[in-house]
Amino acid sequence: MTHTIKKLDKNLINQIAAGEVVERPSSVVKELLENSLDAKSSQITIDLQNGGIDLIRITDNGIGVDKEDFPLLLEKHATSKISSVEELENTLTMGFRGEALASISSVSKFSFKSKPKDGQHAHQIDQNGEISVCSLNQGTQVEIKDLFYNVPARREFLKTPNTEYNQILKLLLGYFIAYPKVSFVLNHNSKQVFAFRAEDFQDRVAKVLGNKFTDKSIPVFYESSNLKLSGIVSKPEFCVSKKPEQLLIVNNRPLKPDVFSIAVKNGYGSLIFPTQKPQFILNIEIKAQDVDMNIHPRKLEARFKYQSILFATILKSIRQALQKVSLVKNVEIQKPSLDSYLSHSPAGKSDGSSLQRPSLQGSSYNPRPQGSFGPRFQGMSSYMPASQRQSLMGDYSPSSNHQSAGLNLDQTNTQGALENSSQNQDLDLSSFQNSLRYLGQLSNSYLLFESKDGLTIIDQHAAHEKVKYFEIRNKLKSVQKHTQKLLTPLEIDMSIPKIAILNDAKPVFEKLGFDYDINQNKVLLTQVPANLVKINPEKLILELIDDFLNADTKNLIELEDIAINYAACRGAIKFGQSMQPLEVQSLLKSLDELKEEKYSCPHGRPSTIGISHDELEKLFLRKK
Repeated sequence: MTHTIKKLDKNLINQIAAGEVVERPSSVVKELLENSLDAKSSQITIDLQNGGIDLIRITDNGIGVDKEDFPLLLEKHATSKISSVEELENTLTMGFRGEALASISSVSKFSFKSKPKDGQHAHQIDQNGEISVCSLNQGTQVEIKDLFYNVPARREFLKTPNTEYNQILKLLLGYFIAYPKVSFVLNHNSKQVFAFRAEDFQDRVAKVLGNKFTDKSIPVFYESSNLKLSGIVSKPEFCVSKKPEQLLIVNNRPLKPDVFSIAVKNGYGSLIFPTQKPQFILNIEIKAQDVDMNIHPRKLEARFKYQSILFATILKSIRQALQKVSLVKNVEIQKPSLDSYLSHSPAGKSDGSSLQRPSLQGSSYNPRPQGSFGPRFQGMSSYMPASQRQSLMGDYSPSSNHQSAGLNLDQTNTQGALENSSQNQDLDLSSFQNSLRYLGQLSNSYLLFESKDGLTIIDQHAAHEKVKYFEIRNKLKSVQKHTQKLLTPLEIDMSIPKIAILNDAKPVFEKLGFDYDINQNKVLLTQVPANLVKINPEKLILELIDDFLNADTKNLIELEDIAINYAACRGAIKFGQSMQPLEVQSLLKSLDELKEEKYSCPHGRPSTIGISHDELEKLFLRKK
């Protein structure tokens, strides 16, 4: 059999091209919608039937098409948007290939109507090229019926109407947000789904994604001669682990965020857990010659000339935006019903059978551990006369484990400082948030403050861990090493994987302050970091190696950060450790000195939360 080369007929060529351009109904909607936007439309109506499988009709009030241009509408690579290579490289329009209408018309029952601004009549053209007069206001209407009716194999691969509709909806949301000054109406199966009037960006986002999205987001802005970046990113508390709302808009074109979602996440640093993902809408305005929109058949991706610079700019802008706002996590308390109170009150049950009296028999709970200055009196002590306070404290002085945690208090001046503060419990904390007034310590773990907004609670371990994190990181940058030689070198037997970690990450261990020699499966440890000298040396290095192994990375920068996290966690004030008011003052002073995120621990857990006056009033049924 002879296989001769043949030139394919026009219709077959268009159907093959449709395989790239027209994947499903949402692909058709995208192409037609972008044409309407390029036509400077301010009002666009989208009508769908059965998820766009049976009908897609898009009507706009754009500039329209002259009757003389109708014969070229269905010709492949015929377009009004570019005419040279230079224009292709500098185009800011949504489409420029001239393939869409030709491809779409080859796999559907196609109709195109248009009336230009100064035209006397509207005209229409069908898929056979027949042109006739019709009725239409200024603008264009494109109607697609029975998609893939003549390509049964393609039609069979379409999903259910509901699935196809959801794909279209997902696509449209990006354009609704990217073009807030355009009015959109969406009808599905003859029912109106959305109707957006022209509005500003913030209002449009709130309507599309909900008020909570905008309420829980912060603005981002950066501008230079070559680039403008704007948008909003979620506060750390509004980041999610699954299916985040993420949208990148480049020169008004919605695109997949791809690599830039990593830049956004890196901008959060340790404000969020590694498994959490930020939610964001970023709008990039960049010179057309610095971005290539022509790398993807359906224009879903773009290539940037200076991608690494753009990546770094986004990361830095996100970080700066987060530093400008209060990131105290506000707790929303569900208001209890009045019935829930009545059912546990004497009035609810006249015989009192519903009342449960608390019992401490057999309980391990101890509200004030023996030998400690209990939480209740810690918050009240400076209101007492010095003589009464001294009798309560006895010979108490801050314990040595506070010193090892790095609070560096001058114990000889502690008592005098407490006496000087006997008339005021504020302890000069105004620089941290909103003039916090120290109330006391709860369960030797949480520090309670009154602020102008309500109640502020700080997790003492998480907060001090962040202080230690930056303290250790800054020390690693200095030339002087803070190390402690062991009096007797310690020999430790280790497995081959652990020995491999010690070899691979030796620069990190040495930078931290470790020194050791390796002989087959034995490690001779001679030096440890000075700030971790109180931890058993063998336990210290083995736990650190385990952290490295669990991280599954050999990147030295990442391993160094893991090591800093480890050292900060072990060196910080412990959960359940008693603190004196002056020690609290020292901690908050250290937090104020941080140049970066002080509202979370290095692992991403919040260190500070707030309960507003409104939430407290709701809890006590004072406010609806």
